Amino acid sequence: MSDLEGMTGTLFPHNYTPFAAVVYVVLLQWCAPYAVLVMLSAELGAILLACTCLWLSIRKAGAYRWYMGFAIFATGLFGWGTLQIFMRGNIEGLVWIGICLGAALYARRNYGPAALGFAVACCLKPQPVLWLALMTRHRNTVK
Repeated sequence: MSDLEGMTGTLFPHNYTPFAAVVYVVLLQWCAPYAVLVMLSAELGAILLACTCLWLSIRKAGAYRWYMGFAIFATGLFGWGTLQIFMRGNIEGLVWIGICLGAALYARRNYGPAALGFAVACCLKPQPVLWLALMTRHRNTVK
């Protein structure tokens, strides 16, 4: 019996977007029994990478103090959003990786890659479509 046979009678995978169903199938089939560990490791790695990038950029400021770096990492690791993702073990953390990447690229005026980050996030869950709507202003400038 495969892992998916126990889900008959439920809405899975019909209640997810096609790409989210693929992510869940990959996690349930290829990463079992370590699916939650793999997903949370990817999310934690992305959080630590984002905190490190922020810390490296703010460290150059003249007003930098050691506790600012501590606050960046403490907020990233123990913030409400991170704790919610870890308690639920849901793919919203993977959605946020795409959204945060898209927002960072959008701030740097890299509209093409930003749109790609938002689009990947929209393929997992429908809520990030509002972020993708930001790109309508720049549809002629995306190369």
